[in-house]
Amino acid sequence: MGTDIKTRIILDIFILFSIAVFPWWFSLILIIVGIFKFNDFYEAFVFGIIMDSFFGVQRKFFMNFECISFLFVLISFFFVTQIKKRLRIY
Repeated sequence: MGTDIKTRIILDIFILFSIAVFPWWFSLILIIVGIFKFNDFYEAFVFGIIMDSFFGVQRKFFMNFECISFLFVLISFFFVTQIKKRLRIY
């Protein structure tokens, strides 16, 4: 249990660092890895909101919806949890 929490905290810190330094798609990949590796990785939603505060721009084709990163994280969370349920080796 202790090492699982330590790796989760290290991944959270690395994701926060990647949001500040790396492009948005790299951070999104790390968030998907976190969702796949850990059960109930609800920090992903907070990271989506942080990504929107850094990279969020109004888009005409999303009906001026500003929380695109949060939407991607929400969809990724849903799909990855469904995939994890169907995998044999997980």
